Amino acid sequence: MLSAPLCEVGRGEALGIFWLVAGPGGMLVVARFFRTRGLRLGFNVAPMPYVLAGLVLIVGAFVIGPALALPAGIALFALIDRSLPLGVIALALAIVGVAIELGAREDDCLFVEAAYGATLTACGLGLRYLPPRLSG
Repeated sequence: MLSAPLCEVGRGEALGIFWLVAGPGGMLVVARFFRTRGLRLGFNVAPMPYVLAGLVLIVGAFVIGPALALPAGIALFALIDRSLPLGVIALALAIVGVAIELGAREDDCLFVEAAYGATLTACGLGLRYLPPRLSG
């Protein structure tokens, strides 16, 4: 959602530059959080599958577009983690992504941001209130 204001700058160049920096930066922050958490809880996970999935996600966003790369990347993370909740999020994002690809216009950037934001918020709230045995 931080990238929404950049929709109005240029023809998308600012948005691309933002994600070129924010994508890998966000991956590093999340990786550090989970590594620290894993060490504190007494387990360790090989990072390479996650690094490769993250790289596929970032490269895919620039090659096939974020509307299709994001759900594919989340699905890849769901497979690595064997996580049903992540799979549900990937499916919801895929539905939104296909709808965006079928009907998007050049000036739909804010709509796309809002659609993804609403989808992720709905999934997050739904997962927050799932019984613990189903939430991950």
